[in-house]
Amino acid sequence: MMEKHGIQDHSTFTGKERDSETGYGYFGARYMDHELMTMWLSVDPMADKYPSISPYAYCAWNPVKLVDPDGREINPVYSKEGDFLGNTKEGFTGHPLIMNRRDYEVMLEINGADCISELSEKDVKDNGGITFDDAEKNGALSGIAQEKIVKDIISQYSDPKLSQDYGFNATALANIIKYDTDGSRVGTTNFATVSSKSGKFPTMFYFRHNNNAYEFTVENITSSLVYHEWFGHEVMGYGSPNQMATASRGGTHYACYLSVMTSPLWSRTTPDYQKFNKAMFNIFFK
Repeated sequence: MMEKHGIQDHSTFTGKERDSETGYGYFGARYMDHELMTMWLSVDPMADKYPSISPYAYCAWNPVKLVDPDGREINPVYSKEGDFLGNTKEGFTGHPLIMNRRDYEVMLEINGADCISELSEKDVKDNGGITFDDAEKNGALSGIAQEKIVKDIISQYSDPKLSQDYGFNATALANIIKYDTDGSRVGTTNFATVSSKSGKFPTMFYFRHNNNAYEFTVENITSSLVYHEWFGHEVMGYGSPNQMATASRGGTHYACYLSVMTSPLWSRTTPDYQKFNKAMFNIFFK
């Protein structure tokens, strides 16, 4: 380990070179104080895309699982088995990318890369990577793999206000997400809450990708599960079995859609997702 103002050295954790004068690590877009390890010294240049995460957080507070090669963004890539492989080096599109493990290994080899963070989203797609939506549509993702991916996406989400005011715990929520094998829970929709206030059974959040209304991006998935299902249905009790009617008949389901539309993720969801939520809000708000 180098002295604070000694010669240039590399962090044993990130592998990035330290500046000889300041002792800080230089990542290209930002400097990091290695003594703090998980904190940048300046605001994330992409901070407006991640309003729920501190602009000073390294790897979205998850340095064990995530890498951040230049201090900018996060772009998740998963295997067809649903295992997290890493992040590409550039802009986060919102679409989780899926790769065959063999294609992943060949891609690294032919590009002379040690890890996927050295490559781009285009590199992934040029070497067989496809979006979550396309992988599900062509049968490349099993229900088990889809469940692992959705659980992983949710487990990484952070909303300090939800945590402080309502006890939101991303890991706890991820643990009770289940893939709806036969579609009996969610029907023609994508997500559903199954809750028992009697305490005899734990609350479960089911999902099944139907490719019929909107894309399964990180933001869309998180918005539906965190703000509609967990916060809206479970925490606030909106749209309980006797309140699924329209507002004019005493129903409150519209408030679940309103929770999504007023969340910090709303501006980053896709146009199709926004169109879907607005349409459903209008239906239930009558």
